[in-house]
Amino acid sequence: MNEKDDAVVVEECKAPDEIKPGRYNQDGQPDERGRMFLGMGSGIVHMWAVFEQPLKPGQMAAMSFKNTFGSYSLTGNFTEWQPGPGPFSPHTIMRKQLGDPLGCSPLLAEEGEWVNQVSVFEHGPDQDPTPVTGSEKNSLMRSFTGDLWVNSDYTAIFHDMPFKQYGIYGYDHNTRKYHAAWVKSAQSNLSLFEGEYDPATRTLTLDGETRNCFGKTDAQGVVFKVKERRVIRYLDRNNKVTEIFQEEEPGGRWVLRDKIYSKRKGFNIGNAPMLGDTPMELVALQRAYRVVRVVGRNTSDSERWAAAGMVMLGPQWNEVFKDDLRL
Repeated sequence: MNEKDDAVVVEECKAPDEIKPGRYNQDGQPDERGRMFLGMGSGIVHMWAVFEQPLKPGQMAAMSFKNTFGSYSLTGNFTEWQPGPGPFSPHTIMRKQLGDPLGCSPLLAEEGEWVNQVSVFEHGPDQDPTPVTGSEKNSLMRSFTGDLWVNSDYTAIFHDMPFKQYGIYGYDHNTRKYHAAWVKSAQSNLSLFEGEYDPATRTLTLDGETRNCFGKTDAQGVVFKVKERRVIRYLDRNNKVTEIFQEEEPGGRWVLRDKIYSKRKGFNIGNAPMLGDTPMELVALQRAYRVVRVVGRNTSDSERWAAAGMVMLGPQWNEVFKDDLRL
């Protein structure tokens, strides 16, 4: 059930009649693609439900969990939801020891297909850019040390001609830096980069050297090399912005060459709430007999997937408290 206006999203889901860990639909039926998740441990039950649509900036939402086995809700949670597959748990401890920023690596967000809206400043940074639409397909490769690498396949049409770019980039625990290599169909050289990721701003900055992207040559007719910087900002797990800066000529002024807005294509809701900092804010936890409502707000300036959750005492506690206790 979903009621939506400009201010508040109101949804509800039904807890299953038999409390078992698993994934359920909003009617409490087992469903491998359902939006409600249930886990248990040490007499505690964890329930999470993902909202049907992402929340707009500043938008509030409320999720009512019905058919609960009591009203002994201990805590409520409201957080951003991570679409796509969850983190790679077998190597999380090793990744942390080796320096990969656990829980905030941009490489986990890169996996999947993206639709790119590109502004190419081929006539200079002060002129109107050329709009280009492209696509990007990224897959992950994990090394034996636990480090992640992204294989990137980028395609677009530029001036009625097909454009391809292949890349690989990832984290090397030996250098404690991110490294990248790209080749383009418009150029014959291999471009190499290295840089760092700032988890506070969700920004990956890569610096390197490449040939002038518009084929400008020196006196000998050789396309000259220039320094290049790529800045990738991850707005959330479904949206990123890439800015590509270059020297106009060796040692010359820096100019913006490309600006790319990327949106994840056809993603599926995943199975894990966001770890660490989240722009979602818990507003209220409301309890009634066999009903718990979790209310929250998207405090960010972009659309975000959200999930409401709660932690309850398991059904066996009903034998202790009956219906006499309200927390």
